[in-house]
Amino acid sequence: MYDLVASAVNHPDQHRRLWGVFNRRSLDALSRHGVDVSAVVPRPHAPPVGPYSTYHSLPATDDRFQYPVAHPRFFYLLPMSLFYHLSGDSMARSLRSWYDRTGETPDVLHGCHLYPDGYGLLGLARRESLPLTAYAHGTI
Repeated sequence: MYDLVASAVNHPDQHRRLWGVFNRRSLDALSRHGVDVSAVVPRPHAPPVGPYSTYHSLPATDDRFQYPVAHPRFFYLLPMSLFYHLSGDSMARSLRSWYDRTGETPDVLHGCHLYPDGYGLLGLARRESLPLTAYAHGTI
């Protein structure tokens, strides 16, 4: 079959077990049907205390799924209304750095959302000449 690296900012983790279950189910289905899936699930850098502190304790990898899950960190800048684009750029750098460290050699990159996942993988897809797909969720 083929090797797939998927970025899924909305994906369950140890603190939010039901977050992005639809992405987990999609990746589970691909994995069950012979696709070698690796998921990169970026999480923001977080302070050790406060409302977002749970991200601080997430491990770098998670082996509870049918496929390996990595949690590289990126800067999620607030207020979101002013800095959302800079957060996407930070996530893109984080994904490229993760890719370079792991030595992954996928056949396809996949973003579980157009933004920030697809956007985050775009520079990597261009640099490595890899095909990139992304889900568009919602209605028009």
